[in-house]
This record gives sequence, C-alpha cells and structure tokens, in this order.
Amino acid sequence: MKEREARQNPKVSAETNAPASASSVSSPVIEPVSSIIFRSENVIIGRFRLDTEHPEFKTIGSIAGPTIVFPRTAVSIQHEGCDALTIDQNCISLYNAGQRYERQACFEQGDQCEWFEFSPKFIDSFTPEATSPISPFSEARIEGALGLYLRQRELVKKLEAQSVPIEKVEAEMMALFQLSQNASRVVRSNEKFGKVEDCLLYTSPSPRDS
Repeated sequence: MKEREARQNPKVSAETNAPASASSVSSPVIEPVSSIIFRSENVIIGRFRLDTEHPEFKTIGSIAGPTIVFPRTAVSIQHEGCDALTIDQNCISLYNAGQRYERQACFEQGDQCEWFEFSPKFIDSFTPEATSPISPFSEARIEGALGLYLRQRELVKKLEAQSVPIEKVEAEMMALFQLSQNASRVVRSNEKFGKVEDCLLYTSPSPRDS
C-alpha cells in the first residue's frame, strides 16, 4: 500500500525537462504518493496519500520488505490469488516482502495510510527461528487493532514533532511487530469479508493529527 520512492517507479516520476516538439501533447506531472517519515538501516516509516484520480490507483505502491500498514481511510485490497478484503481504521493490513496486490476505492478520499517496513535481517534478530524473515505474516488483515493503531499514531506524531533516537524507534517497531503477531482477532487472506457499506466511514483527521 505504499511506494518506497517515486523515482523507483518510472511511471510515477515527473516528466523530464526536455523540450517538447510541436506535435507532442504535454503530460500532467504526477506528484509522488509516498513520503518517508523515518529511515534507519532496519526500518522505514512512511506516509502514503493516493487520490482516486491517480491514473495508477489500482496498482501503484510496491512492497519491498515485510510491512505493516495502518489505514486512515477505507479501501479494498486484494492480495494476488486471494479474495478482496476491506481495510479501514478498525484493522491493520499485513504484507510480506514482494507482496503483489490491487486496490479498489471505497470512498472518494482514496487510499491514505502510514506504513512501517522492516528489513528481513531486523525481523530475524528478534523472532523465533521458525519465523520467515521474508514472509512472517500468515494473515492479510488483523481486526480490532485499536491499541496498535493508537500506538503507531503516537510514534508518528513524535517523529513529526521532534527527533527520536533510532534505538527507541526500532524498539517501538519491534513491539508493534510482536503485538501484530499475537493479535487475537484475525481474518485470513483467503476469507471473504465485508462490503463497501460495512467500511468505517472516513473521518477527516484534525489539523494536528494530519
């Protein structure tokens, strides 16, 4: 549900400054949809804002390392080979490294979220030996994760307001990962769930929480 950098996807990059020929048709400049909030050797935290009018709304946003996504709006996500799931603020979304997926809009606000990516090496350093550092998640979505959602919002707001030591951010990321693994209310990726009308209605974030 995210894009590491706009430059990694040439389809999303702004047009070059090469002079246009008289017969050419100018193309609109497409703004990057993902921005980095925090980056270290082990983790990346980013912000994703995708408007429904984006020409690649359905597919934009590659998944590199294992990623936990905290939605700000409702959107339908379909992992490759699985049924579509409605993802909203009542849950968190989980992606293994290289996960392929498509999205459909639920509301006009599009797809808005914060994403937390882990390096496989970092996952391997604190998880049981049986856990795959590349594909640690057996579920696509976890329901009833309000505690996790509020915890990540607090971390993001701290990072936006001040400098936070790397070790503290990584410790909090580790805790979020472990809590997501232990969550009790789980919907597996091969189960059908929800309709658009069942989505949590979008609530515009307050200015201090944007």
